[in-house]
Amino acid sequence: MTTRDPENLAAFCGLFGDLQFKPSRERERPVRESVRAVSAGLERALLSESFVVDCATRELERMERSNVLGHMNPFFVAPELDIRFSFLYWAPGEGSRPHEHTDWTVTAVCQNELQVEVFDWRSAVEEAKVVRTRVHPASDGRAGYIYDPCVHNPRNLTNRWSMSIHIVSPHDGKPLDGRTPFAAPPPPSRLAEGAVAANEAFTRCYDDWRRECRLRVLVGLLDTRGGLQATPLLERLFERGRATTRRMAMAALARRDSGRAQRLLQSGKGRRITAASRLTSATPRVVCEVREQAGSAELVVNWPYGSARLVRTDPCATEALRVLATEPSVVVGDLPGPLSDAERVALAEAVDEWFLFDLEAAA
Repeated sequence: MTTRDPENLAAFCGLFGDLQFKPSRERERPVRESVRAVSAGLERALLSESFVVDCATRELERMERSNVLGHMNPFFVAPELDIRFSFLYWAPGEGSRPHEHTDWTVTAVCQNELQVEVFDWRSAVEEAKVVRTRVHPASDGRAGYIYDPCVHNPRNLTNRWSMSIHIVSPHDGKPLDGRTPFAAPPPPSRLAEGAVAANEAFTRCYDDWRRECRLRVLVGLLDTRGGLQATPLLERLFERGRATTRRMAMAALARRDSGRAQRLLQSGKGRRITAASRLTSATPRVVCEVREQAGSAELVVNWPYGSARLVRTDPCATEALRVLATEPSVVVGDLPGPLSDAERVALAEAVDEWFLFDLEAAA
């Protein structure tokens, strides 16, 4: 079976025509060999800078259109075929619960790695029992596919974020033979009644933090796979992101064009905290506390899932942390303690990563 080499997203979608995929309204499944060819094509496409930048550009545009964190939000849907393209982001230690795919899918890891548990399909759908049959690694750059109905659970067992790209049949997830697709029940909630509402402020901040982490993963994808074509998109991510995202994007830009990176840094674009910046608590205010540990000071939020440590720093910054935790508004350069302005800015940036404050630029 001969197919074209997918240089970009448009060329990749040409594979579906080469392989005689039918419009979704016809509900005709492709043959297994065609799905396998798409999987092989995806593995080749991830070596193409144009393909990676095309996909990442559409993903950033999707993020800018919608703040919804949901699962499998597509950045592209192939016309007529209704085949969905999505990125998934996996925090350290994160996995999906065991779930069923009822039609074909193609997946590749494009940052870091995953581990995939596969379960006995018949036990799951007939007896609602989760019986693991095998575990296999999913490594960076490698693609695989599902053709027959399958129950699995990808997990990120590393201490770094992982990213995967998914190409999904328009009929996956729909009832099969009149039966709702299997999904394992969620674990028991640790939330007390009313706790979500009581901690709505930090839940909002936590969701915003996860969105920011996804921007960083995109930076990593573009840095490792986007080549010189990634430069304009890295500039957009620099302008959109907070301190860590900006540093990552700037480093990636400097590796491509140090002069261009320096000019962008000097332009003052994006969210930049200085000693003259004023931080004002976002509404509703998140209640934080400062804990002193042996050799460190921590800014902590207590919420129903347990204590969340937002910042850990040197004890000399304890008083500055207390001001950030309690004052509704503060000028960064006025933070107390034996700190330099550079250290005050670094502390403010670390706290700002959690979306606790609105930023007023220097007058």
